[in-house]
Amino acid sequence: MNEKNRCNPIVSGCNSVRTAVRSNLLPGDVSQIRVFVRSSIISSFSALAILLGISAVPLTSEAVHAQEVDSRIEKIVRVENERSFNSIALEEFGTVGMARLLAEYNQLAPDADLAAGTEIIIPTHLEPKKNFATVAYVKGGATLHVAGSRNTIRELAADFRVYSTDEIVTAEDGFVSLLLSNGSVLNIQPSSTLSLKILQCLPDNPACNVELGSSSGSVDADVKKRTDQQNRFLISTPYASAAVRGTKFDFGASTDELLVGVTHGEVEVAAGQSAASLPAGFGARTANGEAPGEAVELLKAPTLNAAPQRFTSEDIVAWNEVNGAASYQISVSADASGQQEIYRQSVSELIHPVNPLPPGDAYVTIRPVDRQNLKGFHGRQRLNIVELDAELPKPVLLFENEDASDSVFVFSGNAATDELPLEVQFSETPEFAQLVSVDIPANGGAKHSLSGDTNYYARARVVTNGSVVGGYGDVLEIPARN
Repeated sequence: MNEKNRCNPIVSGCNSVRTAVRSNLLPGDVSQIRVFVRSSIISSFSALAILLGISAVPLTSEAVHAQEVDSRIEKIVRVENERSFNSIALEEFGTVGMARLLAEYNQLAPDADLAAGTEIIIPTHLEPKKNFATVAYVKGGATLHVAGSRNTIRELAADFRVYSTDEIVTAEDGFVSLLLSNGSVLNIQPSSTLSLKILQCLPDNPACNVELGSSSGSVDADVKKRTDQQNRFLISTPYASAAVRGTKFDFGASTDELLVGVTHGEVEVAAGQSAASLPAGFGARTANGEAPGEAVELLKAPTLNAAPQRFTSEDIVAWNEVNGAASYQISVSADASGQQEIYRQSVSELIHPVNPLPPGDAYVTIRPVDRQNLKGFHGRQRLNIVELDAELPKPVLLFENEDASDSVFVFSGNAATDELPLEVQFSETPEFAQLVSVDIPANGGAKHSLSGDTNYYARARVVTNGSVVGGYGDVLEIPARN
């Protein structure tokens, strides 16, 4: 082995203590395994062990020397072509975030050019395990800023692994759902920055330790905890932090304020020398440079009105007003948990025309937002999205009042749709914010009871095979009977 290009503990100045077992190498081998400990690089090795999720006995030269050979091993990589610590760290550990520690471990500068023949020590373990989070879903612009190199930026995709000290940045249209190994879910909203400062949460670790950092944006979190582990989950800004105890909460950060709302569990908010506990159903605003704000009760969930049994871009979702709401946050997702978010929007009205969506199930979630921008509890509704065929004929409706009855009979009044099944809707508002829907067969009609002093509105569309509909025809106004 060429020893001149690597730090040899026998050479004066290395200041190392080593107990080693070497493997025999065949000609042409470019790596070898060696079991040892070095007192001069204990701190770097410990940091690597933490980041890699290695559960280890305390690293002291005395302890290892007394055991002669413990479970730690190292691999020697011989550089064949000129390389850098970044490329070696990426190859060996899956992230260039380990480059600086790897350089320290080898007592070299992190930006050193490694010439052919240089041998680099790779600390590892007989059963190496790595802590990482997995990107479960990504939409729009979202990038991964790899730790240790601000120039290493990758477009995020599903199944990407995110390691300690990596950072995720979402664009204005970006959204990322991140899954931790203990089942916790972090939904990173548009225009947000989130870094994984510490990620130690393997199932067989005695403790789960997660620390996140954010300077801007918002995160919806569902934090899980195992009963057989001690748990520490912290998310921080430059001026405040929130410690979580197995909960569902919202976290919003900017240069001016921190917003935390707790819908389940408990969160402790700390700023400066002060701390405040937020139980479920409460939130608080913490201004930069100030103590945590007063806890306020989160707004109640809105009640969503019944949606059409078939939903297209011509339909709307509607809900009741929530006292104290300054606005409402609408999110539409492809799954009931909200991890596969399609889009999110803030509105002030109580109705929302949903953007065009592909056929299938979609879920709309409405949350009231108070004047401090704290989000309240949510109401959620499943939508059955169907295809809209604009080429199908649009019905023209007619009605007949039934004698001695408060009912009206509605039927198709044009030959183009007489022979086609229809979906007919009745509502007390021309926007059809609240409606009753009924299917009628070809050449059929729909009967509906009326309140004597209320105008009613009806509209219809053609239905083919249940999954394709035409556009609505003109709205028919049915005047009050009295």
